[in-house]
Amino acid sequence: MQKWFFKVLVCSVNVFILAYILPGISIVDFFTAIIVAVVLSLLDAIVKPLLILLTLPATILTLGLFLFVINASIILIDAYFVHGFEVQSFWHALLFGALLSFFNSLVHKKAFPREKENLIAGKLDLDKDKLPAKLKVKSKASIHPALSSIIQHAFTEYSFYTALPVP
Repeated sequence: MQKWFFKVLVCSVNVFILAYILPGISIVDFFTAIIVAVVLSLLDAIVKPLLILLTLPATILTLGLFLFVINASIILIDAYFVHGFEVQSFWHALLFGALLSFFNSLVHKKAFPREKENLIAGKLDLDKDKLPAKLKVKSKASIHPALSSIIQHAFTEYSFYTALPVP
């Protein structure tokens, strides 16, 4: 719950800043930005999965680019429900949604740097302290689920990395 409040706060700050910078997006005050962030999180949790499911063929044909259209639609729905938040056109909503997603993920990555390590440890069913150094926070690679049991077996059963001769 605390993490959700932090995400809403970060999203509301980003909404407020982007509305100030971008033409075509206007917002009355910071309280309205908080309401926009709360409604946006509810729409992302309820409406967005339904839209993704209904537009799955278009998303596959465009190799995922149609998700930008879905994000813009969610922004326009949010602007319809929240008084004091206005979006002039679909293109403004498209740019606003792309920039909002980028800045929200950037702040989230900086605020929770160990989340990726916890995700990798959860996929491997390992203790996160036993992860090899290559899989810790700085890693950009992701582990395919089919390889997780092989890697887990290799690191728990065989200590091949300690048996290698040191030159």
